[in-house]
Amino acid sequence: MNVASKVLSDDELEQLSTWPPEVPRSDLVAYFTLSLEDRRWVRSHRGAVERIGLAVQLGGLGYLGFVPDDPCWRPRRGRPVGGRPDRRRRATFNRYATGVDGRTRRRHLAAVVERAGWRVCGPGEWKVLGDWLTVRALEHDTPSVLFRQALNQLRADRVVRPGLDRLMRAVSTARVTAQDELRRRLDPELTPERCDQLDDLVVTDPDLGVARLVWLNDGATSASAEWVKAEVAKLGYLVALGAHRLDLSAIPPERLASSPCWPAAPRPGPCGGWRQSAAIRSLLAALAAAHTEIVDETVRLFDMVLAAPTASPRPGRRAPAESVRSDVGRRLALLDDILDVVLDPELDDAAVGAAVRGLGPGRLAGAARSADERPPRDGGHLELMEVRFSHVRSFAPHVLGALTFAASVAPSEVLDAVVLLQAMNAEGRRHVPDGAPIDFIAARWRPYLDAARAAGDENRFKHYWELCALLALRAGLRSGEIWVQGSRRYANPASYLIAPEAWPAQRPEVLELTGMPTTIAERLAAIDGEMTHRYLDDLEGTARRPDGPARLDTDGHLHLKALTAEVMDPSVLAERNAVVARLPVVP
Repeated sequence: MNVASKVLSDDELEQLSTWPPEVPRSDLVAYFTLSLEDRRWVRSHRGAVERIGLAVQLGGLGYLGFVPDDPCWRPRRGRPVGGRPDRRRRATFNRYATGVDGRTRRRHLAAVVERAGWRVCGPGEWKVLGDWLTVRALEHDTPSVLFRQALNQLRADRVVRPGLDRLMRAVSTARVTAQDELRRRLDPELTPERCDQLDDLVVTDPDLGVARLVWLNDGATSASAEWVKAEVAKLGYLVALGAHRLDLSAIPPERLASSPCWPAAPRPGPCGGWRQSAAIRSLLAALAAAHTEIVDETVRLFDMVLAAPTASPRPGRRAPAESVRSDVGRRLALLDDILDVVLDPELDDAAVGAAVRGLGPGRLAGAARSADERPPRDGGHLELMEVRFSHVRSFAPHVLGALTFAASVAPSEVLDAVVLLQAMNAEGRRHVPDGAPIDFIAARWRPYLDAARAAGDENRFKHYWELCALLALRAGLRSGEIWVQGSRRYANPASYLIAPEAWPAQRPEVLELTGMPTTIAERLAAIDGEMTHRYLDDLEGTARRPDGPARLDTDGHLHLKALTAEVMDPSVLAERNAVVARLPVVP
């Protein structure tokens, strides 16, 4: 049975077995132009028939990676290799194809392979190719892709391509070997309990109305406290399954990304009978990926909901922004009248003062506010959040209890405050303990805490301190100071860098590739030289030009001229808009 015919179409088989109908002129020059040594080697053989046959096979071996059974190439347009389409040369081609016996052709092929520096695919070459294909099959399982990669690898190793059927059988063997290796690597994760859990993932849950796997992949549709708690519930379910402890490092990432279909219902046997299929690997990968994605989604929703709390204030409390808004129109009207007086060029300073007072003492006094009534440095933002504190408490403790935070810098008072807040939530504390970190609190928020503690209102002090800790946590997550274990988007920034223990071995190669000096002192000296002898000299010469883009005034201040607007061609704008319209929207 021809194995290759099951994967490749008839047209592909024909293209891989014969000469192409037409060869581009660039390929003719690259592959069929013989060097002086090759021409001497061809002329060392007797007769024009053998010489032209050897020349064509020598060029065809480098071009195709093999020599077709038909030893002479007959182009569709009748233009033979290396010359003009005359009858004598065509007759010579035909005489080699019809008059030379198979034994002589095999002897010629062996001579061509030796002359070109290639090798026949023997047992050693098959072993190397099989091992190489197995490594590729661990990364992906598409037969046609593996087959094409095998062809390219044979050409790169200068090994004459064997028969298509034998090569496809080698691909099939590599796929089976790779599947066995993947199953062996996954065996430690496939405990009986884990297999039962995987079975439950793909059957409809009566409470949810859908399979658990579908439920895990349903993302939030809005930024609200309810959706935050829904994502935390998914995270708790995955932690109960042990998804955060899954070790899939032995499986190539490319293979984890594949998503073969799994059965709609489990079948009898361990893991529903899936241990022998790729579905079990895909389910494990789906669990690990879902945990990472839901951690990221939980942090993202926490950031969004904390930034814009929309719940109503507690009964009996009025948002400070509402009281401020009621007086804005009256104060703006008074400001307009004052500005009309102040900007009047007909009035001197004394007349301006009299005119302002003439607006009415009652009106001026009504617009004035005492120090307590004036908005704080943050514009009342923290006070507004404290009014809606119950809304923040409806989701923040769930997030803090579900995630594990760490700091990329040490020591970190923000992390210390978050850890203390997690402990307070777990123990149900109503007040902030003495010695709690406060240096992380921004100066614009300190007056709130000082006023609450001076008034002896420990409950209000706890509200302000907790809000400051949550806002600092949000800022730390955005900046990378705080990172989340199990996250991809909010991972440790150091994970994007070369590990300290791996750097000494990679350092010489990196320095050689980048052309950087070996010490920071040398690099600083080079930068100083560039700044002093190149950029500053260029800037000084530019500043002396009266019509230059930069100039120095008498006080030594540098002034830059406005840049000329670039006029873009309408066709370029149309192309840009078309490209932008095709790009995905990234949150």
